[in-house]
Amino acid sequence: MFIRRLSLDHLEPPEGWVIKYESIEDKYDGIRELIALGKEKGYLLYDEVNDALPDNINSPKDLDSIFYLFGDAGIDVI
Repeated sequence: MFIRRLSLDHLEPPEGWVIKYESIEDKYDGIRELIALGKEKGYLLYDEVNDALPDNINSPKDLDSIFYLFGDAGIDVI
C-alpha cells in the first residue's frame, strides 16, 4: 500500500483572511519577565510562576509550552 503525504505549504488563506500566530510570550503577560528573572537567577520558584501567570490559563497545552520555554532557556523551576 502506498501512502502519500500531503503538504499544505503551498496553500494560501482565502482572500481577506488573516492567519495570526501568537507566541506564548505574546499571549500571556509576564512570561518575558519570568524568563529574564529565571535567566538572572538560573531558576524560578513554582510560586513565582504561579503568581505571575493569569488565573484564566486553562489550556494544558499552553502550560506545557510555558514550561518547555523555561527549559529551553536553561531555567529550572523548583
